[in-house]
Amino acid sequence: MRWRAGPVVVMAAVLGLALQPGRAWADETDNFTCRGRVTRDSLAALDGWVNARLREAIEQANRAGKKPCDEACLSRLLQDGIGGSSPKGITLIPGSRIAKWVNGQTDLDRCHLEFKETIYGARRYDQPWRFPFLHRIIFVADSIRLSGQLVGVDKVDHFIREGLAHWKFIQERGVDIAASMAHEVGTPGHGMAWTEYGVKGMSLTGVFAYADLAAGYFGYRFWQDALALGRTGSFVSRDAATGRYTQRRTFTFADYVNDAWDETINCSIFVPKLGVEVAAALAKRAMTCGTTDPAIRARLIALPDAALYVNPSNLKGEVQTRQAGIGGCAPVDSNWPGCVRVKPSPMGARSFERGSQALHHTESTESTEDTDEDRGNSGTPPKRTSVASVFPAWLWRFVRATFAETGAQPPIAACRVRTLLLQNRTD
Repeated sequence: MRWRAGPVVVMAAVLGLALQPGRAWADETDNFTCRGRVTRDSLAALDGWVNARLREAIEQANRAGKKPCDEACLSRLLQDGIGGSSPKGITLIPGSRIAKWVNGQTDLDRCHLEFKETIYGARRYDQPWRFPFLHRIIFVADSIRLSGQLVGVDKVDHFIREGLAHWKFIQERGVDIAASMAHEVGTPGHGMAWTEYGVKGMSLTGVFAYADLAAGYFGYRFWQDALALGRTGSFVSRDAATGRYTQRRTFTFADYVNDAWDETINCSIFVPKLGVEVAAALAKRAMTCGTTDPAIRARLIALPDAALYVNPSNLKGEVQTRQAGIGGCAPVDSNWPGCVRVKPSPMGARSFERGSQALHHTESTESTEDTDEDRGNSGTPPKRTSVASVFPAWLWRFVRATFAETGAQPPIAACRVRTLLLQNRTD
C-alpha cells in the first residue's frame, strides 16, 4: 500500500491557511522603507495601556475579599492583565493583547506598507497558498515610533510575550537569561522547533531577527520589575500593616526601548535566496544595514548582555552589506562569540558551519513522484510510503509542533485535512 496526495488534498491544506481570518504567522518589519514616514511618537499611548493594566491588577488584588491576595496571586493577575495572549487565526498561535490593541488604534501614527513595497516584496511571500513553491510565509507588521525609535509592532509583541516566556523559563529551571535566550534561539537544523531558528522565525519566514531577541530580552527585564516586590525597579509595593498594594512607579517603554530594537541598526540575517532578494532591495534604496556611527555603536556596546541579542557585525561597528547565505552570521548558543556561516549547497541545502563542526539542514520540497522501487522496477513489491514523505506532512508537523508547545489541541480543520490524506490512498 502506498500513499498518494492528490491535487485537491494539497490545495485544501494550503487554502485552509490562506483563507484564515487572521495572521497566524510571525510578522517581520521593514524599517528601511518606513524610515522617515513616521513622525509622531506613540509612547504615551502604549505607556497608558500598560499602566492601566497595572492599576487594574492592583485594584483586583486589593479586592480579594476574605482570602488575602499574596505575591503569587498578584503575579498571576499581572501576567493575565498585561501578558495575556489571544490566539491568531486557525493555528491559534498566541499573540499579545497589547499588540492586538495597537493594531486596532487608528489614531496612532504608523507606517503601513503594501507587501510589494517592502524589502521582502520580490516574491509574494504574503500569500500562504504559495508556501509549497516559495517555502516562506512572510507578513510585514506596521512600524511605529516608540520613545524616539522606529520599531515594528511585532517588537511590542516580543517584549510582552517572549519577555514573559523568559521570566517563566528562568523561574522554573533556575537558569540565567543567557540560557533562556539560547533556548529561545534554538539550533540550526531543527526547523519544526518552537524557536527563532524554527517555526517562529528562520524555518518559516527565512528571517532571523536580532531585534526580536532584543525586545524579548528587555521584556524579561520588565517582567522582573513587574512580578517581584522589593526590587529597586519594582512597579508595585505592599504595605506591611494593611496588606494593600500600591503602584510605586509609573511604567514607560522609554526605560526599555533602544537602538537594538531597530532592524536597520541591529541587522537581521536571512536564508540564502531571501538574503539575495533583500540585498537587492536595499541596493535599490541606496541603503545598507548596520551603523558605523560611534555614538550609536557606543550605545549598543553599553547595553546589558549586548552579545545575547546584538548582531556581532554591529558590535564591531561594521556595516552589514551582505546577508546570510552570502556572508552573514548567526548565533548558535548562549555565548555565540563567533559566527555560523550560512551558505547554499548545490543540492539546495544550507550548511551551518562553525570551526570544524558542520550542521546541515536541507530546505527542499519532498517529491510526490513514485520511485523506481515504488514502480516495481526493482522486482520487489511496491514500498509503503509514510505520510511524512508526501506534501501535506509539512502542515501536519507544523500543527503538531505548534500545539505541543502551547498545550492546545490541533484545530478541527487541520485534522480534517489529515483525514482526507489518510483516505486518499491505494492498496
